[in-house]
Formats: sequence, C-alpha cells, structure tokens
Amino acid sequence: MKLILCFFLLSFSAAAQIYPFNQNPLISLPIYYFPFYDSVQIIEVDYYAQSLDEGALHNAMYPRGGSSYHDAMMFNRPNGYLVRHLNGKIIANYGVPNLEQFQLTSPDSCQKITHKERLNTIRNQGYHRLEKVLKDVNGYGYRITRFFVPKPRTEMPEMGVQLFGILDTLGKIAIPMNHLGIDYANGDYLVSRHTRLFETATFPSLQLLENPKTTHPEYKPFAIYDSTFQLTLPGSDLPLRRIAPNRFATVAPGCISFMDRNGTGLHQNNYQALQDASYGDLMIYTAYHNDSLLMGLLSRELEEITPAIYYAIVPQEHGFLLGNPPRKNGYLNLQGKTLVPFELQAEHIEYRRDHFIVFMRYVDMPNGKMLCSGLIDSTGKILLPAEYWEIGYFQNELAIVKKDNKYGFINRSGEMLCPNIYDRIGQLHRNFIEVTKDNKLGLVNRLGKIILEPNYTEIVWYDSLIHCANDQNEYFIYDLRTGKKYQHHFGKLILQENGLSFFLKENKYGLVNAQGKLMLPAQFDKVRAYRNNRAVVEINGKFGMIDEHGKIVQAIKFAGYGYDLDGNYVLKEQ
Repeated sequence: MKLILCFFLLSFSAAAQIYPFNQNPLISLPIYYFPFYDSVQIIEVDYYAQSLDEGALHNAMYPRGGSSYHDAMMFNRPNGYLVRHLNGKIIANYGVPNLEQFQLTSPDSCQKITHKERLNTIRNQGYHRLEKVLKDVNGYGYRITRFFVPKPRTEMPEMGVQLFGILDTLGKIAIPMNHLGIDYANGDYLVSRHTRLFETATFPSLQLLENPKTTHPEYKPFAIYDSTFQLTLPGSDLPLRRIAPNRFATVAPGCISFMDRNGTGLHQNNYQALQDASYGDLMIYTAYHNDSLLMGLLSRELEEITPAIYYAIVPQEHGFLLGNPPRKNGYLNLQGKTLVPFELQAEHIEYRRDHFIVFMRYVDMPNGKMLCSGLIDSTGKILLPAEYWEIGYFQNELAIVKKDNKYGFINRSGEMLCPNIYDRIGQLHRNFIEVTKDNKLGLVNRLGKIILEPNYTEIVWYDSLIHCANDQNEYFIYDLRTGKKYQHHFGKLILQENGLSFFLKENKYGLVNAQGKLMLPAQFDKVRAYRNNRAVVEINGKFGMIDEHGKIVQAIKFAGYGYDLDGNYVLKEQ
C-alpha cells in the first residue's frame, strides 16, 4: 500500500501517515513517530482515531435501534505500537496486525512528535463530556494489548481474552501484558490480573509450597503500580476500589477496609458495605448499630460526615434523601449539610429543578388530616410552613401558591406578595398578572399591587394601555401613565403596538386612538397589524397603507404586499 500523505497535526505539531483502511478510502489511519532513545523508536498506529472517524463514539452516545454504549464501543480497537531499531528493523509489535500493509517512513526521514506533546493531546476532541488528556487516561506510558488463548482452547481462538499492559516511553514493557483491566487515575495504576495465566506456570523456588498461587503475591488477581511503574502493592485476593489519590478500599462481603498504595491500613472502623453516590464526592457506608444495619455518609478523606443512623440513604442529583421510619424523612445536600431535618416529620420531599425543596406533612384540618406542602431554599432556610395545598415552580422570580382553595403568589424569599384571595392567577412572565375572583377579571403588578379590581369580564393590555369590558357590555381604555380611564362604544378592540386599535363593525374595520376617539370609520375589508407605524389595509382585494395618524399614505390600489429585509411592509403592483 502506497504512502498517501504526510501532514502536521496542528494540535501538537506532529507528522502522521494516513492510510486508507478496509474498503473505505475516506477513513484515515494516523501513524505517529516518536524520537529515538538508545537506538530504539516507538511508532504508534492510532486505531482509536480511526474508530472515531467512523462514528463509533457518536453511535455510543446516541445508540440507534437495539445498539447500546457497550455494543458501539466494543469495536474500538486499542492503538497498536511498534518498536523499531535505528537500522529499520521492527523488534517488537504490540497490537498491529498485517504489518506488511504499512509502508513506514524510514528512520532518518520521519518527522517526530515528542512524548510530552503526545501525552498532552486531548482525547475525544469535540466531545466535551468525554475529553481527557492522554496522560490522564494512561499515565506516562502507552496502553498495549495482546490476545491470549488458553491452551485447552487453542483450537477455538474466538474463546481468547484481550490482555493489557503499559509500554514506557523508552519502548520497554513497564507493566506486563497479563491484565484484564488497567485503571489509571491520580498517579496510580489499579490492575486486575488474568490469573489463568499462572495456572500452568512453574516456579522452581516455590515447588515445595502446596499452593503457590495463594502465597505468592504476584499470583493474586489485584495489584497497584505507582506513576513510575513500581509495583507498590504486589497482590490482593480481594477486589480493590479507588477512593481518592493514594486511597483504596478492599471489598469483601460484610467487610470493607482501607489502605494506601503500599497496603498500609488507613481506617479502623468495620463497614459492611460501601457505595459511591451517583452525584458528588461522598460515599454511602453501611454498618451495624444495635444489631441493625444502618447507613451513613463518608468523605473521600475517610471522615464520617454522618454517623450510621439512617435506615435508607437515596442519592439524588442535588443531595441525599434520608429515610428513618420512626422519624419520617430528611434531606442532606451533597456536602452532607442538613436541609430538611427529621423534626419537620416530612412524608415526602422533592428537590425541584428551580432549586427549591418542597416538603409535605400531614396537618390537622376540621374534617381530618390533609397532606400540605412547605418550602425550603437550597441553604435549608424554611420559607413557607407546611400549610399550603400547592406550591408552584418559580417563573421570573415568582411562584403561585394555593391555600384553602385560593391562590396567591410569593417571591424567591418566601414573601407573600399577593395574598391567597383569588380563584385563579394567570401567567407570571408579564409585567401584569391576570387574577380571577368570583368569575371576574382584574390585574395586579409583580409586587402584588392591584392595578384593576376584579370587576371585568374581559381584559387585554399592551405596555401601559389596558382594554377592559364589564358584564354590562361597557368598554374602557385605562392608561396607566396618566391614570385616566376612557369609555368608548366600539366594542372589543384589536390593540396595536403603537397604542392605536382597530375595531370591527358590520364586518368592516376602522381605527381609534389610545383614548377611544374615532380616527378612521369602519371601511376596510381586512387590516394587517402595525409594523413601525405602518399598517396594510384592504378594500375589494386591493391593498394600501396607513400611518400612525390614520392617514392613507399609499393609495389602495396595489395587487399585493410583502416585507423588506427589516420586516417593513412593501406594497406590490402585481
């Protein structure tokens, strides 16, 4: 296969060879050349970048049909590595099949990328949630792989397993390729060995031992290496979990213990179980207390944030829901601070998307008990006692509350701006809020001050002009700027952005001003809303234009109309 292209990758100023792969000439396969050390060079074949180009990560994040994240990512081949001598001979091959397909650049002409540049390259560029620098994924080395088939299954290679190791920047195997998994974080490699590799191995120095597999540390399935690839914990029979930098937990049924990377114990308490919370950095531990299995919260520094006194701890996005049957429910934030104490005896607690907490408890009523709601902010301050029937979500700093079958609204401090006296309260996102009382409409402002008493059957407003009507078919215009009210006899008006209004009489449209005075009699078949103080009018299928004074500025003779780039009306001859 011929060399197609050499180019510099802008993100880290490196040279790469691009090969068409499989039958798809659009898929590129970068190859990176590292500097020579002691006459040896590492060459990286980037299969992972190829899989990204093929859309594997996108398919994993947004599965189609019956696929899943695992199904999509399992086809991602680990990168392959070659070790080449200065004379051009390949002296080691880790995961590069069909080497003969590649025409590698000669040692004296290949352009090289330093290990520092490569390890500081961002993986999964463009997928911000998954972006990581390569050294944060594999440490100061490169993950290598081989395929191992146990001897009893040599005739069935598909029954083999993929094993991993780490290649250092000098081209030497720093962590051997006998691991089912290698998890790097915070300067430590947590590895799980494939113990079947040792089932047929012989060690002369251990021949006298009855069971060398259980006594020799390197036979044990779990181990820890530090960032310099030193084996700090040679082996553990128990599964290991990373808790924090240089902190690990050994997990056994009914027994959790903690150690550092060298195996030195860190914590004396005997926990029965340990789990990571879905959100935040705290962990949930389980311990016996008075013959009962109870739960508490533990920090990554192994400090008990709460004692084991809860029957249940349910992790949530913004905190922990606590269950304690004799004392009802409680709630802690992600740092373990109490937001809803048990003393409130809450039957139900909800941390809402507006970052307020609604708690519910039974309240004595004249005809029995009722489950009522109270409100707490994200700091744990009680804003409303549990005496409200409903507490709505906050919209534009206001929330509707219901009590005794009447509605009012509050601000984010819990201050009651509008008392619970209305049968209905309209939307909260406008300057005025429509209220209903005894089937009559009124208006209040966002501070709860009454603008119009609820005496009307119809209310429409724009800016400071309010159009309203009562059940006696009387129509009014109320101007908030002047405080004056004008009565008119044109019926329901179509309010415009400039304060003028169209009215309809005997299927014809006319125009009145902001005081309800006639400007144009009802003569138009159709009208279009004002735009920049111009409105289109129509008579007998012909179009014209009027201004804000009611004057016809373009004769009613045009065949149609449209809009210019600024959204203004444009009349057309045809």
